[in-house]
Amino acid sequence: PVTLALVRKELRDQRAFVGLGVFLSVVEVLELVLLELPDQRPIWINWTRELTSQGYGILMLGIALAMAWGLLVREHDERTLEFLDGLPISRWAQFATKVVTALCVLMVYPVVFTGVVLLEHLLSRNSLDRSLHLQPLAMQLVLLAIACAVVLSVGLALSFLRRLGWLVLAGLALGYVALEAKTPWVGNFSPLRLLVPEYAGTRWTFPSRLLLYQAPVALGCLGVAGLLY
Repeated sequence: PVTLALVRKELRDQRAFVGLGVFLSVVEVLELVLLELPDQRPIWINWTRELTSQGYGILMLGIALAMAWGLLVREHDERTLEFLDGLPISRWAQFATKVVTALCVLMVYPVVFTGVVLLEHLLSRNSLDRSLHLQPLAMQLVLLAIACAVVLSVGLALSFLRRLGWLVLAGLALGYVALEAKTPWVGNFSPLRLLVPEYAGTRWTFPSRLLLYQAPVALGCLGVAGLLY
């Protein structure tokens, strides 16, 4: 019950992002009903133009970064930590609940969007392509969630620097661009790389190599954010 109450509190605190996810989902549904010809949009159209496009990835990772900036420091700024500490739940449990709830909110729009893409494919598929392609669709959602988690963790760690955090983030981005030009392996730290399909036939293979670079960064940032919280 205490955890559910904390989740409800987080949803109230994140209502702007909940509203954004719902708004984007409604736009997708309205576009499907009013503007598109859903029986003429097989999955390869949405796959190449929408689901695996860089713009879609940047949008979701940008939302994750914006969410991270107020997720933890708000409790310090609004002095609500004393109230939360009075609940029979530890700081680390509070922290985990906040992070998991934020990821669930972030994935509202991608899940609805993927459902719309699947529905369009069901209406438009023909005898040459009867497969539902559930494996690549599921892999895209999983890797998008992981990429959002990586960005969210970095944002949470930097958010305690307040305005200075944006300067540090800009410095990290510039350093990344400069290093990637000279040492291409640095590109393995980019969450956007997780969203680039690596195919084995018609299946999207799991990018274990990229996670070897990015998982320690995410776990380290989450550890730092948890300690600061």
